[in-house]
Formats: sequence, structure tokens, C-alpha cells
Amino acid sequence: MKAKPSTSLLWLLFTAFCVGVTLLLYSAALSLPFFFDDFVHFPFVEANSQARIWLTTDELAYYRPLNFSIWRLTYDLYGRHNPLIDHGLNLLLHALNGLLVGWLATWLWSWRGDRFPVVRSAAPGVDWWRVYLSAVLFLAYPFSYQAVPWVGSLSHLLVTFLILLSLVCYVQMRRTDQALWGMPSLLLALMALFAHENGVLVMPLIVLLELTTPQAVRRWRKAMKGALIWSLPLAIYLPIWLRLPRVEQGGLFSNSLEGVGQNSAYFLQGLFYPFTAFGGWLHSRWGIQDITAVLLLSTLGLAVALLVQIRNHATLRSLLPWLWYLVAALPAILFLVFEYVINGPRLLMLASVGASWLWADVTLLFVRGARAGSREYTLRAAVAVTLLALLLLHNGRFIHERMTYHQVLGSGFKQVIAATLAANEIGEETVVINFPSWLAPKRPSFALGHEGVLFWPDYVPHEMLMATHTGQFGDLSFIRDDATRPELPRNFYGLTGPQPQWDQLTAVPAQVLRTEYLEDGLALLPVGSVGPEMQESPRPLATFRSEGQDIAMNLLDAHVSPVPGGVWVDLLWQSVAPPVQATVFVHLVDAAGQIVAQADGEPLGGIYQFARWKPGEEVHDRRWVPLVVAEDVSVRVGLYDRASGERLTAVGPDGLQLAEDALRLATSAP
Repeated sequence: MKAKPSTSLLWLLFTAFCVGVTLLLYSAALSLPFFFDDFVHFPFVEANSQARIWLTTDELAYYRPLNFSIWRLTYDLYGRHNPLIDHGLNLLLHALNGLLVGWLATWLWSWRGDRFPVVRSAAPGVDWWRVYLSAVLFLAYPFSYQAVPWVGSLSHLLVTFLILLSLVCYVQMRRTDQALWGMPSLLLALMALFAHENGVLVMPLIVLLELTTPQAVRRWRKAMKGALIWSLPLAIYLPIWLRLPRVEQGGLFSNSLEGVGQNSAYFLQGLFYPFTAFGGWLHSRWGIQDITAVLLLSTLGLAVALLVQIRNHATLRSLLPWLWYLVAALPAILFLVFEYVINGPRLLMLASVGASWLWADVTLLFVRGARAGSREYTLRAAVAVTLLALLLLHNGRFIHERMTYHQVLGSGFKQVIAATLAANEIGEETVVINFPSWLAPKRPSFALGHEGVLFWPDYVPHEMLMATHTGQFGDLSFIRDDATRPELPRNFYGLTGPQPQWDQLTAVPAQVLRTEYLEDGLALLPVGSVGPEMQESPRPLATFRSEGQDIAMNLLDAHVSPVPGGVWVDLLWQSVAPPVQATVFVHLVDAAGQIVAQADGEPLGGIYQFARWKPGEEVHDRRWVPLVVAEDVSVRVGLYDRASGERLTAVGPDGLQLAEDALRLATSAP
């Protein structure tokens, strides 16, 4: 007879499954830099010792010392903040949470009366379908896309882990009638409070476990006993929290009825996501108001779930997912402003446990409502597998798209850091034009929420990007120029930084880079440099004047550098009397005199018009000209009047007018 695999081996395979699904969905997070509120959290970590982290909140609006203590530990071990380690911790917690969700599912749904089934060999009593289904729905829950890849959201992953593990210990206590399991459960409940405010939910969740136990004797007495004992962690935590110096709470307040209603709609969307995923289509295609679309689709989801549960003889335990989701969502619904909630899908992390259990229960009840082996059973199973495959495919694509946004912005951050290190090494600042602070799809799946990825909040000083990643404050500025902002076909995005203050930017030497939006990412294109003028300017290669005006602009130096795919053209301009509306033209001309490529526009990527220059100011303007024609070309450089289109008069060093009012620079195609 073929030996059955041991229970330990089966659980080990399930653990590998959870790790595999997590990596399949979120492995890209391991290559990400730090972002968002990491630039707020890490200065607090660096400024405080392990002991002081537990005694203060400084300027933070919350007290979550366990997370900061973990970050301080990794900081001390590596001498810096390590993105790979910190992102890896998030992924590990997500996989472990999936494991705990599956473990709890099988034992909670097999709990009958006041005792659990005793399992000592092989795997009888373990409902592996429920285990795997609950876990994969949790791991691939679409709204977790924000919490898992963001280091700063460790609190949501950690509090979920501690709550689930506390409940595992509680269930073990009830399974084995060994009161010793209650001690780690209480300790984990206390730790959860120091990870996130949702730690207060351990006690009500234990009450729900007891109240929804089928056929239980003295159900209410067990629930009240659990409530009394598992209130002890809160009794320890509350005096500590009250003794802390008070800070401004920001968005935390008692909500209005309107705010409660709006937040409730958002959480309804998260509970009924297999149906509300069509909300974005209803909103954009048919013009249905966003909350109305959520309510319509949620009503449909509610009807389907209840119909399946009622018609297929669900037990009292089928109430647990509904009540879990409600309890987990209630703090955010009551105390957070709607504008914060719709930008914080991480708030659904703990609630997603209830959503995963719900749809796993509905699926299994639907299939098992027919007699095993019957034709109806086979048909139901086929329908369930098809719908689940479609749902998981949608969730996977949804998460993949947002992980792509993370990768695009993360790659941009890495380029900024590398460019700033290089510029600072030679004593120059870095100025980055039109860098995105966030990315979001133009066609969202869900009606409520922005479904985007925020990397750079506007309340963080720009130099914190360098300080967090390198340990040193770098000279870095982000600026925006809406006039040269490109339109993206599939995405919305926000720009980082203020409008340029040229008096400040030109006061120190700085390398200027413009953000190029590519099909699959970002690239930083050098467009020149600014800084104080030279003490002794060289004799100009050419001077340009408008008709009827004095000399307007000197071209002090010019270089052409052929490289594969095009040429770099470097121009050093000096203002004498700024022209009113002058624009640079750079033409690549072949032997027949035909223009084969060009790069016209204002200096520094089009953002620094000559009319803004001060007399005597010097700017290095760098232009990239793509070149396809593989033959000898020369470069023509000059200025033309933007209003009339006529070229400004160009005069060479000898005082003679240049042919075609342009300076000719020889080069050959690479």
C-alpha cells in the first residue's frame, strides 16, 4: 500500500506554495528603493536609540514603536538602511500571513461544539481545499498592492501577522485544552498594539470566533471570558500610550455621517471585489456616479454570496468572514477622512482576511452543495474553477500593473541618486525637471480610489532622497515645468517640486536633467548646466542680434559628440541683452544641404527661455539629436524669432555675417 504523506510534509508544501505565490506577485519589490513615508520614518529611526523609540513619538502622529525598533535593528546591523532586507521582510510577512489565514480556515471551519477534532496522523480533518483557496485569495487580494511593496507599510503587515498568530495560539488552546497556549496569545496581542492601532481588535475577533462556533455549549460565556482575559493587553498598553506627549493627529477624528457613508462604500468595494472590479467600467462607460456604481455591484455581490450560503446550508461559522471584515474595517470607517481612505488601500490588509474567507466559503459551499461524484457536482466544480481562474487572473494583472508602476518610479529614483552622486562629487548640484511623484492608470478597474502609486510626497525635503539611500545629504532639487510636461497615453502622473526659481538655481553650479517618459520606463536626459558666469569669458564663436537691437546673445563654445544612435550637441551661451522671443535651432544637415534631424527649442530642455536671463549670465545647453541616416552631416546652430520665425543675424568672430545666419559645426555620423 502506498504510504500517505505526513501532515508535516503537507504543511511544508503549503508553506512553499504561499512563498511561491508571494514571489510570483511581488518579487519585483526586492529591487525597489525606499519611497513615500520612508523619508519620514527613517530620520526618526536614526535620531533615536532602541530605548527611546519606545518612549517618544517626536513629530510623528502615531505610536508604533515595534516597527521602528525593527528598522533600527536592521540599521544597526548593516550600518545603513538596506532596501533589500526591509522589502524582503515585507514579503516574508505577507507569505506567513497567507499561511496563517489558511491554517486558521481549516480549523475554524472544522470546529464543532466545544472541542476541535484531534489530528495526530496523516492529514484527516484538514480541509486542504479551504486551506489553499483561503490563502491564495488572501495573497492575491488586489488592494494589498500598496502594503506589500512599501517598507513604510510594515505596520499593516506586522499587525495582521501578530493578530493572526495570537488567534492561532488561542485556537490551539481551545483545541488541546492546554491553558499554556493562552500566554503566547496574550503576549502577541500586546505586541500587536505596539505595531499598529488595529491591535485593539484581537479581543473582539476572539469574541467573534466563539460566537460563530456551531453547536457550541455556553457560547456566550466563552465569548465573555475571552473578552475579559484578552482585554489585559489593552489595559497594559493604554497607560503607556496616554503618558506619551500628544501630537497633532491630522486626519484622525470622529467622522460625519457623510464621511462614514463614503468610507463604508470604499470598504464595501473591497469586500465584494469580484463584482466591484467592474465599477470603473460602469463609471467611465456609462457615467454612473462612483459610489452608486459601488453600491449597485456590492448589492449584486451580497445577493450572490448570501444566496449560495443559505441555499447550501451554511453553518454559523459562515458569519465569521462578514463580521471579521466589519470589525477590521470599523476603525478606518469611523475615524479617518475619506480623502485619506481612498488613497490608502493598505487599510484593507487586516480586513482582507475576512474577504478571503468569505469567497473561499462561498465557493466551497457552491461546489459541495451537490452530491459528490454527481453530474451536478462536476458542473458546479467546473463553473467554480473557471470563475476562480478569471478572478485570480484579474487580480494578478491588477497587481502586476501596479508593480510595474513601482518599478518605473524606483528606476527613476536610482537614476536620480546616481546622477546626484556624480554631480556632487565634482562640486555641483543636480536639478531634475518634471520627475513624476506618482503614477496612476487612466482606466481604473474600481470606481473608488485612485489605484496609483505614490513615491514622492510633497512634504519631504528633496535632499532626503540622498540621505535615506546613501547616508549623506546630497545637493538635489526637483523642479516642474508644466509647459514642457508630456502627455502619457495610458497613465496620469503628478510632478515633483515647485516651479523653478531661476535666481536661486543659477546661483550655484548645477547639472540639469530632464525626465524622459519612455514606453516602458523613465530616463534622465542631461540638458545642460547652470551656475555663476566665468571670470573671463572666451571670445565668442558667434553673436546673435535681433534686427534693430544691440547684440543679444553670444555663443561662447560649441561641441558635437557623435555616439551610436545620434549626436550630443553642447552649447555654451552668454546673455548680453536678452532677446524678446528667441529660440535655439540645431539642425543636422547632409551633404546635399537637406535637414536630416533637428533639436529646436528653448535651452535646458525647453524650460529656460532667453527672456528670463540676466545680462552676463552663462548657461551650458546640451541637446540630444537622434540620427538614423548613416552619412556625413554637419550641424547648424542659430537663433530665430519665435513670433516671426525669422532667424536672428549671426556674426562670426571676424565681424562678418555667417552664411544662413548659423554657426556650422562639422561632424560625421557614427
